[in-house]
Amino acid sequence: MSTAPALEYWDSALNARHSVYGGDYAALQEERRALSIIAQRNNARLNELSPTARLPAELLQHSFRLLRESIECRAEFKETHEPPAWNVVTKICQRWRLIALDDPLLWRDIRLLPYRPWIAYMIYLSKSSPLIIRARLGHGYPASWFQKIRVEFNQLLYSSDIRPRISHLDISAAYGDEATEALKTHPSLPLLHRLFIRLDDSSNTERREFPWSHIVGKAPSLQCLMLAGFTFNSELLTTPYTSITRLSLRGGLDYRQSQMKTATFLRLLECLPTLEELLLENMAPLREDTHTDALPDSISIKRIMFRHYDLHATLPFISILSSIAIQLSLHTTRADKTTLLTLLSQNPLWTQSDFLSTSFNAYEEVLHVYVRYPPMTTAFMGLGHRRWPQELLLHLASNGRHADGHQTRPRVMFDYKNETGEWPFTVLKECRAHLEGSRAFTICVDDFMWNTSWRKKHWARLASLPARHIEAFNGEALSLFSVLCENPSAFPFLEEISVFDEDSSGQIWNEEETRDRRNLVLSRQPPYSAAEQVLRCVGLRREHGARPFKRIMLPKRYLNDAWLVELREVVEVVGESQHGDNCHCHKVHDPHLDFPDRYFGGRG
Repeated sequence: MSTAPALEYWDSALNARHSVYGGDYAALQEERRALSIIAQRNNARLNELSPTARLPAELLQHSFRLLRESIECRAEFKETHEPPAWNVVTKICQRWRLIALDDPLLWRDIRLLPYRPWIAYMIYLSKSSPLIIRARLGHGYPASWFQKIRVEFNQLLYSSDIRPRISHLDISAAYGDEATEALKTHPSLPLLHRLFIRLDDSSNTERREFPWSHIVGKAPSLQCLMLAGFTFNSELLTTPYTSITRLSLRGGLDYRQSQMKTATFLRLLECLPTLEELLLENMAPLREDTHTDALPDSISIKRIMFRHYDLHATLPFISILSSIAIQLSLHTTRADKTTLLTLLSQNPLWTQSDFLSTSFNAYEEVLHVYVRYPPMTTAFMGLGHRRWPQELLLHLASNGRHADGHQTRPRVMFDYKNETGEWPFTVLKECRAHLEGSRAFTICVDDFMWNTSWRKKHWARLASLPARHIEAFNGEALSLFSVLCENPSAFPFLEEISVFDEDSSGQIWNEEETRDRRNLVLSRQPPYSAAEQVLRCVGLRREHGARPFKRIMLPKRYLNDAWLVELREVVEVVGESQHGDNCHCHKVHDPHLDFPDRYFGGRG
């Protein structure tokens, strides 16, 4: 019997016996006090246990997996027959050992190291879970390791019990060549979903041809294929591979050898009818090999990301990619005015531009351009220069067209990031005539403007711009309404304001008169008097003959306030502001977010 029920039993017994025996009550009380002392000692012993011993089993399992990943990332270059370092979790206590050994997901991710007994033991503990096999060795490892890992890999590959359970293969660096040869002769891998092979030197001019039919043809469930350091020129593909949805092809920095031919590349895409995402990094045919008679109508890829150090030299290939992509993303580390103007001169890329988003970042000095075609096609450029955004704005703002050929102005968004210099304001003033004709010029203010006096100063500097829509968080909105109350004629084209609670991290910032961002208080309380500020602002603009507000979108927690009844009488639409596809506040279209590297295995 446990302690608490025992005490309850003695209490009931004391009452019952006292009513019957009377005089024995004192003795029973002594026995009850003795049991209470024992219970206190037992509780004290339980409280002395480590706090981690009282954690839920699920949380411990998750911690074990994170521990394993962090330790294996710092594997030492030494040959040892000791068990893996993360195996220490099985030696903490009996409970930890039972939880660790009972978690097949902890043991299924096997990195091939010279621990033959432990590899077999891990496979045993993984039970029937799909296996992830990693052989990622660089040139810094001892030569003896390669021989041992070669033996281990071949034994796993040809084991009738293990091969059907392999779902991921991650083979990179110095072992890539030998592993590729081993895969060419292996039996089928029916459960293989993800394959990543990187040769030892992706910049080597003597690249090897990837054997599609010998490897991909034996993996009917393969969905994600990542290759680095191969060429794609010789093999003529005829068999369609209908399971692959993501493909990553990475090359090197030496372009003296053709990495792939355009005809072979298009034939490859024809054989991948279900392909949705394509990443090309430093992979492009020679300029003289980019000419093609006609593009196949059957090729249509949802997202293509093209990274190249010289976009100017690959313009013919970019034109081909733009014709087969629904969403195209361009990235380069070598950006200059010539590159930008050359890209802008490619009419097939820009003449149907419908949306432009620019992000001026004072710290990174990067100009982001995001252009959306109707209905979905997209091109993105991340160009590292800060002196010539006016060419971009002028070109796109004056050349927007719809699919039906109707000339129109694009939607333009200015994402403001605490810029203290004059250059973005100068650029926007020079483009004012074009921005006035745009269908929607949006100003999106970052939460870096955390000081009230700074906010008012920057809103005053932006006040002359022809913005039709402003998106801001609570603190920035407070300063905006304050500036509009002081100068009702500011932002003469403004029709819509969207106020948001949360920033990109999900935090809600409370307005405090503070000089230190670290002292900002997280709170859900309204940071300003919404009724007084908003109603006064709306009334003053109507009195001064400024353009009236058509839409004011507020966080959901304001929508039940009584003052909104009065606001709805003077504003056409008052609704809830929502983060999502129609919201651009604090959402810069970063290529690493739009095309996460987790699909392509990172940079290895």
